[in-house]
Amino acid sequence: MVTLEAPPVAPAIAPTAPLMLALPSAWALSDQALIDLCSLNEDREFEFDELGRLVIMSGAGGASSERAFDFGGQLFIWMRAGGGGRGTTADGFFRLGSRVVRAPDVAWISPERARQIAPGDEGIWRICPDFIVEIVSPSDQLRRQQEKMELWLSYGVRLGWLIDPFTSTAHIYRPDRPPEVLKRPDTLSGEAVLRGFTADLTLIWRDED
Repeated sequence: MVTLEAPPVAPAIAPTAPLMLALPSAWALSDQALIDLCSLNEDREFEFDELGRLVIMSGAGGASSERAFDFGGQLFIWMRAGGGGRGTTADGFFRLGSRVVRAPDVAWISPERARQIAPGDEGIWRICPDFIVEIVSPSDQLRRQQEKMELWLSYGVRLGWLIDPFTSTAHIYRPDRPPEVLKRPDTLSGEAVLRGFTADLTLIWRDED
């Protein structure tokens, strides 16, 4: 009988920090150029930070994408049932001020703010959503995600959820208040921002069971 040695176990891959590139002013990307860049590199995510740097991130992966899909689906049902407004996923960009371009995993724009979007606008929307969801993926750093949430609030987000499935925690962000951290909540309320909306987090925590 021939005994084969077991193959070496590959080391766990630690989360990688996003690559941040400072661009010469002559290289500043227009809205359409950023959209084209994303289309040509679908395995990467791109944003501009508050310093105007191009932020290059790895894709979220299947499980993180599934979690965002679940949140988006629940939000869509609430919108169609009377909540109204408009929603986006991670492919939907928002320009905040003159330099920052961000794309949250899930976003909702109230009917009042949605009126600022020009009819037929297929580009980067120059408004701030009312509500966002960011989901920590294997390639994310929690501290950086927390900084992004604070940035969103500074530009006008009224309610934000930062979901960390690796620590089973939900971080609730509201203007002028410290974040509230909940351990493995079953549901989250849209509060006064999304009246009548309650998100079921069963799928989010199921891998922890």
